[in-house]
Amino acid sequence: MDIDKVVSYEALITVSASMLALLIPVAIFLIERNGDSSDKSFIWDKMVIFSDVIYPKTTFFSILLITIPLIFWNYDNFFTKSLILILFFIGICWMIFFLRSCYFWIISKDIKKVYIKDKGAEFKNFRDIKRVKFLDRLSKRNYISDKAQVEIWKIIWESKEQRVDMDGSELINTFKKYYGEKDRGTRIELLRIFAMYLEVDMSNHDAIQNFIYSQAKEYYSTRKTEDYNIGYLLKELILKYTEICYQKDYYMYPYIEYFDKFITDNDDSTIKNFLDDLGIELIESFRKSPLISDKLEGLVPKTFKHGVVESEIKQKDISELFFKWLRERYDLISKDKIDDRLFANNLLVYMFDNIAPISFFRLTEFSSEMYKMPYFSDNYREESLIDFASKDVKYIQIGTAHSMISGKSDSDISKQLNLELEKEIHSTYDFIYNSNENIYSILKSENEIDKVLEVIETLLKPAPHKQIDQRFESKLKGIRDELKRYKAYIFQD
Repeated sequence: MDIDKVVSYEALITVSASMLALLIPVAIFLIERNGDSSDKSFIWDKMVIFSDVIYPKTTFFSILLITIPLIFWNYDNFFTKSLILILFFIGICWMIFFLRSCYFWIISKDIKKVYIKDKGAEFKNFRDIKRVKFLDRLSKRNYISDKAQVEIWKIIWESKEQRVDMDGSELINTFKKYYGEKDRGTRIELLRIFAMYLEVDMSNHDAIQNFIYSQAKEYYSTRKTEDYNIGYLLKELILKYTEICYQKDYYMYPYIEYFDKFITDNDDSTIKNFLDDLGIELIESFRKSPLISDKLEGLVPKTFKHGVVESEIKQKDISELFFKWLRERYDLISKDKIDDRLFANNLLVYMFDNIAPISFFRLTEFSSEMYKMPYFSDNYREESLIDFASKDVKYIQIGTAHSMISGKSDSDISKQLNLELEKEIHSTYDFIYNSNENIYSILKSENEIDKVLEVIETLLKPAPHKQIDQRFESKLKGIRDELKRYKAYIFQD
């Protein structure tokens, strides 16, 4: 068979020249438009184009295949010409594939979805397919340094314009995969960038939660010393994420659901480390949220309620968290911010069932003041009580519905409410007596309570030329009556 009669050498030359004529301007066009916002192009698209659109190595070899073999066309040998045609055909196929990729890259700037199948039945924007593919394999692209790879992620996160219209969830998942493939030093830099430029929206919310809590589980399950910087940045990220979610209710509700799942699903040691590190700041984030009201039901994670989690160790850690926040943060709240100070009352009622806030905070304030002084001496008891009674009431206390509605009426309803209030008060006394908090040590001794009551009676006893301030007297009488009720119930025969 004479191939020269079937295939024209001039035609091959023409096809080769046409392909090269198309190649150069298209490549230049793609590169020149890189980073042009009017072209819906990102700054980092240059790397995507070179790696996954132009395919420099493949394109170079295809150029060789449609040019170099033609030099040997004059060899009058069937096998040689057949081989040349095969190589030429392969080169042309590669060039067509290259031009096709360039074509779809160019036309997809204003098309959110084009009909190109990508590993399944879902159709996506061609540019986004290539961008995600580039990022998905970024850690394996050895020709790009780690520093340059981190810089690419920084460009993506620091500006919405560099990821506009991309699938937020897919982008976060790709980042998570890349993050997991890098060493500790690179992770620190990636986490710092991600936390600094964190933005939450409906498209990426679930993916962000998945990333954050997977990293929280990994870190707090071991809490290695060498991972201190990662732990610091992770804490910053979680608190920023919490603050963002507690600005809008449609972010807050999924946040609460995922938070509860994290507390429930992880082991006691992990949760203890997590709450020790973040618990107080999380409560502060809840308190400062514009979404928080007097009733915290549905606004604070359910796992903060005592008895929701099955683990007794977790319950103990959550209970201790409340007292830790009360000690370290309550006094920092301005006295003028009544609603903020009232949050302690609301949080107590939410976290612990059958608690009488008035009794609880009265005994807690008293015990805290007495705990500061060495109360084994009579003089110190008197000085501590004078100091306690001379100060303004520390905690703003609002009773539960039972305490506000109950009264001295003989009606059945009033009797029932009084009974419910009494149950709450007794439950509060039991809670305090069984607590491991050191401040309540004075309330564990009947003898010590008797000595305190004796000093209180002395301070309240009228005497010539002795005037007692009304607020001073009221506060002493209040704690006196509370202590008597507490003693009668706890130390009853």
